[in-house]
Amino acid sequence: MIETALLLAALTRLRALRPHRFTHRFFDVIAAAGERRCGRRLWPWVAGLGLLLLAGLYACPATRPAALGKFYVLLASHPFAVDKNVVGFRILTPLISWAVGLRGDLLIVTNLVFAALLLGMAYRWFAARCARPGDALLATLALTYSLVTLTTVYYGGYTDSLTYVLLFAMWWWRRRRALFHLFFLLGLLNRESVAFLVPWFAYLTLREVKPWWRAALDLALGFGAAFGLYFLFRAWISQGQQIKYTAGYYLNPLAADPLYWIRKSLSFWWLGWFSVFKLLWVFPVAAGVAAWRAGERQLVYSMLLLTACSFAQMAIAFDSSRMLTMGFLVMVLALEYLLRPAAGDAAAEGAAGPDRGEPGGAADAPGPVAESGVRRWAHWVLLANLFVPQLFTAGVIVEQMYSPLARLLLGLAGAKM
Repeated sequence: MIETALLLAALTRLRALRPHRFTHRFFDVIAAAGERRCGRRLWPWVAGLGLLLLAGLYACPATRPAALGKFYVLLASHPFAVDKNVVGFRILTPLISWAVGLRGDLLIVTNLVFAALLLGMAYRWFAARCARPGDALLATLALTYSLVTLTTVYYGGYTDSLTYVLLFAMWWWRRRRALFHLFFLLGLLNRESVAFLVPWFAYLTLREVKPWWRAALDLALGFGAAFGLYFLFRAWISQGQQIKYTAGYYLNPLAADPLYWIRKSLSFWWLGWFSVFKLLWVFPVAAGVAAWRAGERQLVYSMLLLTACSFAQMAIAFDSSRMLTMGFLVMVLALEYLLRPAAGDAAAEGAAGPDRGEPGGAADAPGPVAESGVRRWAHWVLLANLFVPQLFTAGVIVEQMYSPLARLLLGLAGAKM
């Protein structure tokens, strides 16, 4: 936060940022300049890397694994040595890291690469579907300064970023059903809790694939095959080895007390939910209200179902910040709706759909309606959000993330972090 304040002060001093100039056009200028210098195809990935670096000024990047990250690091050294490793079934990111030579603690680098990849994907998605160049930058900033990115930056070893990449890929390529189910299988191999989002993805499929029986058959065969292969993998890798976080670990306590896990964290659910996006939750709320008033209630149902699926994880888990971040696509849905092109917007007609070579093209974007007023105030919400302390909850434990300079000053003062 200290570094962010200093950066904003420097921009103001250099007249690059003044209150009267801080409008949505500020983002348009930056995004358009980036596209001119790097090219439209390369710029999203450069922007993703640059925004990850900004996230590192906001939350101190980890250099050592923390908590469960230590077990992921062990897998990155020996991917199939899962005996007594509590995350032994979550092999995908450690295996990739091991295969490319980033072994042991270098898994942290692999996770950061996937975090940057996710931001680049988000930038490209919005750039292809929004009317103005700054829309994509604004939307990607919302993911940058949230636990979608900051958990990977701050807590070394956690492999959540690849999970989010795969979920975004499922959303992006959901009309290419073989790819969709492949990404789901890979998601299971990275973190099995992606299974909680099956009802939401099934809802999308039943809405978009006609006739209904074809959608139902696709879901049964696709998800059935993915779960079948995943359970075969679990049976194979656990032969002669003990893994703590089995299904029994989560489900056995529920036999005696169905609310066992809920009791461990219920009083902090609200804080865990808030910590994911903080003030930026105003975007999904605004999108929901606007869509409901416009009679486009399918979007509201979709966002509510996605949020409910994320909360359902709390029946067998207690680290609410990480669990509820799984529903991050609600922000993508909301901002895509709020920033969609206005009717008759000539710039928008050239910006969206297959002209930019995007999978799905214009079919993925909502139809043209009157532009909302989100661009008049969204940048101020982003700015205010930077000055709200970033918290992280796990059960009844609440931690605050510190920037590099803040951590250094607190360390010199002998404060506990």
